Amino acid sequence: MGRPTVARASAPGKLVLLGEYAVLDGAPGLVVAVDRRVEVEVSLLAQGPSTLLAPELGLVQPQALDSPVGLAGRKSSAVVEAALAGAVAAVRARGASASGSAAPLAVRTRSAAFLAPDGQKLGLGASAAIATATSAAALRLLLDSPLSPAELLACVVASHRQAQGGVGSGIDVAASCMGGLVAYRIVALDAGAAPRAEAVPWPSALHGLVVFSGRSANTAEYIAKVRAFAGRAPTAHRALVGELGQLAAQGVEAAQRGAVLELLSVVRAYGEGLARLGGESGADIDSAAHRRWRAIVSAVDGVYKPSGAGGGDVGVALSTDPTALARAATGLAAEGAYVVALTVGERGVFVTDGAGEWEAE
Repeated sequence: MGRPTVARASAPGKLVLLGEYAVLDGAPGLVVAVDRRVEVEVSLLAQGPSTLLAPELGLVQPQALDSPVGLAGRKSSAVVEAALAGAVAAVRARGASASGSAAPLAVRTRSAAFLAPDGQKLGLGASAAIATATSAAALRLLLDSPLSPAELLACVVASHRQAQGGVGSGIDVAASCMGGLVAYRIVALDAGAAPRAEAVPWPSALHGLVVFSGRSANTAEYIAKVRAFAGRAPTAHRALVGELGQLAAQGVEAAQRGAVLELLSVVRAYGEGLARLGGESGADIDSAAHRRWRAIVSAVDGVYKPSGAGGGDVGVALSTDPTALARAATGLAAEGAYVVALTVGERGVFVTDGAGEWEAE
């Protein structure tokens, strides 16, 4: 199969069910891909610098990737640059020629589905999805055959961590790469160990809602506060994160067995553990908005927890009773929450070009 000059990739976002903060210390996590996708187009240019277009972020004209961009697009630019560099590194690691990587590339991202109606980011992993889709599309231009799923995951986890300043576990990347429900773990993170990801069937009896708190969170800021807590109170930090890690392991095992009620019990306990971690560290993980949403969901016997770093961004409401969850959705909307049904993004990243679809195999 010949190499095309244009490749288009699509990758889903994510919702973390279990593993926040603890996964950074080697604990397992559970993440589900959601049916909101980014679209990235990468094309070869005849000349000039590599460029980025991101209309949803205000970059409506091609912007050179090696020059400063507007505030809205700065993170996107770093993610795209790191993804392209990671793709080239993966080509070289495979022993293939990376001479084509010297050619300028035009990258266009579309991630409006990851924004709330007021334009705030929802916290559904847009940057990880952009990194995944950019890497996959660029690799289609540089390689004759796909990377394996494990190779692609390792490639994108490494590049996305670079774009984030060396923080992040890659659990969001796992959802974008694989789709569906994923059990994820990475050990010896700073040593560059390969991430481990395993597909888990989504329990048919489990229903969910995504609830936006109304305020975007700064993940790096929250992680920094938890790390500062670890520095000044290592024993207390180890105890709290160790408890979260044990809960995450129990929850992953319950999900693998399809034990929905046990999984819900663990998710509830994990949310309580996150609240304690936030209280001890000074990170507003379990914010006032999340506490309000939890009360509404608990009133219909559902389970609610922040998803991801917490504070702002999204929470997840889960129940085995879709009717009760619908009542909760009505109550949440009446309180000003932005609520969407949790629809699993069953398919991970894939690439299309003139020759058809192309994905990790």
